[in-house]
Amino acid sequence: MRIAYLTMGFPDPSDAANGIFRKVLGQMAYWRQAGHEVRWYALASNPNVSEELAHVPFTPLWAAPGHIARFRAAPGIFRQLAEAKPDMVYMRFGSYYPRQTGLMQRVPTFLELNSDDLSEYRTMLPRLQFWFHKLTRGWTLNAATGLVATTHAIARNFTQFNKPTLVMANSIDMSQYERRPAPNNPNPRLIFIALNHAPWNGVESLLDLAQAFPTWQVDVIGQTGLEKRGDVPPNIHLHGRLTKPQYDQLMYNADIAVGTMALHRKQMDEACPLKVREYFAYGLPMISAYTDTDFPQGASFMLQLPNRENNILPHVAEIEAFVQAWKGKRVPYEAVKHVDTPVKEAARLAFFEQVCGAKP
Repeated sequence: MRIAYLTMGFPDPSDAANGIFRKVLGQMAYWRQAGHEVRWYALASNPNVSEELAHVPFTPLWAAPGHIARFRAAPGIFRQLAEAKPDMVYMRFGSYYPRQTGLMQRVPTFLELNSDDLSEYRTMLPRLQFWFHKLTRGWTLNAATGLVATTHAIARNFTQFNKPTLVMANSIDMSQYERRPAPNNPNPRLIFIALNHAPWNGVESLLDLAQAFPTWQVDVIGQTGLEKRGDVPPNIHLHGRLTKPQYDQLMYNADIAVGTMALHRKQMDEACPLKVREYFAYGLPMISAYTDTDFPQGASFMLQLPNRENNILPHVAEIEAFVQAWKGKRVPYEAVKHVDTPVKEAARLAFFEQVCGAKP
């Protein structure tokens, strides 16, 4: 089967530090190993790509920043896809673009649902853009062949479209990560990754953690908004955006990871963040404040705090007990192997086959 993987500007294939970028590469690699021909089609702000990604047919974004540029460039990439005549298209669900539904009506298209789009976009988008999305989202969803939701809660938000739906939490290719023994730190060392300034990161929880435990060290990777604050405790270390090779050593030196801490800000309680899969790939136990799709009953290596504001200070005793219990230990691979890419992608391909009605 010839599969076209379509991304409309996010992630930019030239941004190798992006976790979603690595997720796309991992999915495509497994599909190829399973015998399919896969090509990544992308709108991108930077058409200069590495040799590794030279196969990506770019539609560059020259005209204007952000959504306006994607809106103008979209017909070109849909035309390119129509000419290529793939057997199916797989794409992350997002905003509607001109000629999108025309392609979807000609080529079976599966949409990956990564969030409650209405709650998230209401928080993140300008008002006019949000209302445009609310008006047009049904056009895209009604034209889809099938849906792949990353959580059960997300899937329930799209039942009115009556599409075949698979719940498939995010995965990670664990073969790309070296698992090392836990460090022997004199005091606990925590680590947190953030892709952007999204309010549901819950960086205020990091401040509370650092203040409640001044001898603990907290490494923060990514642009979180803490860079602009004047109240960051000295035991929080802001490293900014780093690539995986640049932050590998920080992961190896960490005792505990910190996951998403404020999902309630976009009316969500269930999630499967990519950064958490990466923590598991390194063998890191984790503190978070949501229910993980792959661990609905929790796990001994996950401390789940309440999904609300002020979720650190009332629970300092639990946090300290958890950190001290797991300091100097690593989560065994057997406990997290079901989030590995081969397991997930085999099920995803089986879903495509089932919905399309015949084995490709």
